[in-house]
Amino acid sequence: MEWINHFESCADVNNWTKDEDRLKWVRVRLVGKAQTAFQRLGEDERTDYSKCVGALKRRFDPDSKRTLKVVELQHRKKEKGEDWASFGDALRLLADSAYPELEEKVQECLALNQFLSQLDNPQVAFGVKQKRPQTVDEAALAVMELESYLHPCKPMTVGFLPMSQNTAPATTDEDDGTASSIAAV
Repeated sequence: MEWINHFESCADVNNWTKDEDRLKWVRVRLVGKAQTAFQRLGEDERTDYSKCVGALKRRFDPDSKRTLKVVELQHRKKEKGEDWASFGDALRLLADSAYPELEEKVQECLALNQFLSQLDNPQVAFGVKQKRPQTVDEAALAVMELESYLHPCKPMTVGFLPMSQNTAPATTDEDDGTASSIAAV
């Protein structure tokens, strides 16, 4: 859960080492629905940091959401305009939400499998799988590299229009006929 991870990081940075300090600050930082949920907690949950966090997690991230995250991970596709690195990051977050009890390496493997299943260009898919990436980042890098080879950038035409093979340069009054003889060739 992102909110508690962020809060724990803030608590560490600010040296809120005691649960009492963290509880005081979590009360102040909660807004909207989270604050309402906190106020509805029982007395012992409002006065014990661990119980408070546990109750808020159950309220905002119930186990039923976990099933939805599993399905979302299994069906997540790369969106049009989404870059491969962002797609990989989204898969990692889903894997973490869907399987919080698994080790990070296993979550990475699940995200990687979903990433690889979304490679729709057979040449790219073959090339990436041939490299045997161990992480989503490695796979994303391989995809971007292979796509750059398969779809090179168009040459830049700065200030000039590309000439077709049948187009001759314009002649001027001072032309000695060389341009027209070149065009005839």
